Amino acid sequence: VQRGQRFTVAATDDEMERPLKILDPLGWLGNDVKDRRILCLGAGGGRHGPMLANAGARVTVVDISPEMLRLDQELAELRGLQV
Repeated sequence: VQRGQRFTVAATDDEMERPLKILDPLGWLGNDVKDRRILCLGAGGGRHGPMLANAGARVTVVDISPEMLRLDQELAELRGLQV
């Protein structure tokens, strides 16, 4: 997996402000994920995990790529979030 590919681009400030509109445009998760436990499989790369954590979810990210997991962790720490 290479940085900068479609699914390995970290979430932007704008995306972090409206994570559910970006990640769940059809509303399957409902309007609020606060305190919900969410498992993101194969989702490292600085996008899904940090965005869901920013929406208030308790997120666990699993990915086979240590580098992609590191990107999630870096973005989460930068924003004071836990994934």
